[in-house]
Amino acid sequence: MEKDPVILLLLLLICHSCWSQDPCENFTELDNIESRQPTMTGNSLTIHDSQLPLGWYAAPVKWKMLSRDPGSGRACGNSFPLYRKSKTGDTSQVCLRGFTPCVNQHTIETRMCGDREIYRLTTIYEEYVCFTQKPCANGGTCTDVWNGYSCACLPRFSGVNCTVSSDRKLDILIVEDVSRSIGKPNFDEMKRFQESMVNSTTIGRDAVNVALIAFSSNARVVFRFTEYSNNKSGVLAALQQQIYEEGPSTNIGDAIKLATSTMFIGDRNDADNKVIMFTDGYTTMEDRGAIAASIGSLKAKAEVFVVAISEVDANSTIHLIASRPSNIFQIGSPDAVSAILQKLMAGPVL
Repeated sequence: MEKDPVILLLLLLICHSCWSQDPCENFTELDNIESRQPTMTGNSLTIHDSQLPLGWYAAPVKWKMLSRDPGSGRACGNSFPLYRKSKTGDTSQVCLRGFTPCVNQHTIETRMCGDREIYRLTTIYEEYVCFTQKPCANGGTCTDVWNGYSCACLPRFSGVNCTVSSDRKLDILIVEDVSRSIGKPNFDEMKRFQESMVNSTTIGRDAVNVALIAFSSNARVVFRFTEYSNNKSGVLAALQQQIYEEGPSTNIGDAIKLATSTMFIGDRNDADNKVIMFTDGYTTMEDRGAIAASIGSLKAKAEVFVVAISEVDANSTIHLIASRPSNIFQIGSPDAVSAILQKLMAGPVL
């Protein structure tokens, strides 16, 4: 039977369209992506790559293929996950993670579609690809390292996840409890916390200025906003020089009165005022009364945050001090520094 040349031509055009279709416009977004994180262990992944049809796949926006050893053959929601070892052009070398970091290697095709990466499933693997969230905000570039990631921030942003905007002017008053109840190990942890905060900010006349008050039985000014207004190394050196006084008692009320009466007089009119108090909240009934009487005046001048040195129960004085419950942070939390910085200074995430 003779075939119509017009029909043959149409069939060829249709086939060419099928083979030349742009994968960036023809991929499938993976479901249940949270189960593919390296922190997920056991068998939480319900559908892995061996159960998927062949084709192009991508993680949801703000997720990316894991480019480091997940550390275990039981990571990413099932057994024997795949992670990327290297990438050249549109080709990625992926490793099968078992009892050793790279039991076997595969080559897969990967491609960038804007800021989103897709990968091509051309063989039925019994394994599955690991993914992780993109933590770098505001246009920052994320690089995987063995113990996590590193963000290269755009010029206007800083901090662990590029969430700190250097465009904002802030006067940050640190108020630290150096009384006996704190203890030397917690005092040292307070110093590390403060130094980490300062290291993640831009100190300058048009950026962040820092001042410090220390208190136990009485409160005293360690340094004012004007002393290191354009000198980050000076702020860090002054923090490092602080010595644990082991004061016999705690007088939070006196620290609040000192902060209210002197610290924000003559400060920058175009800067937002912030107070970060480091304390365990242990105090007397008399001091609690003084706090209640004076904290309103301080909150009228500045937003107040508290970094708690001990567990915060429902009756803790710390609830009275902080401007709101979300302004209370635990010093031992691994994300506390980045969390308080983001709340203090983060601009809108772009």
